[in-house]
Amino acid sequence: MNQTNKADEPKSYNVGALLSEPVNYIIPMYQRNYAWEEDEIHQLIRDVVDYQQKGDAKPYYIGTLVVFKRGVGSYEVIDGQQRFTTLSLIAIYLKRQNIKEYTKINIGFESRPKSTLTFDALFHGQELHTLNSEAYNQGIVKGYKLIDKALSKLHLLSEGKKTIVQDFADYLFSHVQIIKVEVPPDT
Repeated sequence: MNQTNKADEPKSYNVGALLSEPVNYIIPMYQRNYAWEEDEIHQLIRDVVDYQQKGDAKPYYIGTLVVFKRGVGSYEVIDGQQRFTTLSLIAIYLKRQNIKEYTKINIGFESRPKSTLTFDALFHGQELHTLNSEAYNQGIVKGYKLIDKALSKLHLLSEGKKTIVQDFADYLFSHVQIIKVEVPPDT
C-alpha cells in the first residue's frame, strides 16, 4: 500500500502567496518558450474580472501548477508554465502601477538567459522601447505589452474612486487560487 507524503499533496495558493513564496520556480529547457498570445492573455484577465465582479467571496480557481522539487527552495515547473509566466508578468505590470504586493521575481528560465534578463528588466522598470532588441525575449516583451493593453482598459473605467486596477490587483492576489501539485520524488 502506497502512503502519501503530506508534502506531495496538492496545495491551494492564492496568487499573491504563490508569487511571494520564498522559492524559485525554474522553467526547464524542455518547456517551450513563452507563447501566449492576445486571446489567452485577454481570456485570463477577463475571467478574473468577471469572477471579481460577481462579488462572490468564494475563491476563483485558475488551474494547476505541477512541479518537481529539485532541492531546498527550488522547483522545476512541469505543467502550468504559460499561466505562471503570465501571472508573473501581470504582477510586474501591477508593480509598475505602484501596486506593491509583488516584491521579487521567483521565476527563472533554465538555459534561456534572454528570458531571465527580460523578466529582470521589466521588474526593475526598464522602458519598454529599450527591450525591442535581440538581447531580450520578444515573446515575453509581447506578452507584457498585451497585458498592458488589456489592463490599461481597466484604468479607463476608473472614475474618481479607488482605481479598478487596484481592485483587480487586490482580488487577483487574495482570491484567485492555483493548485500546486508536487510530484513525488521517485516520479
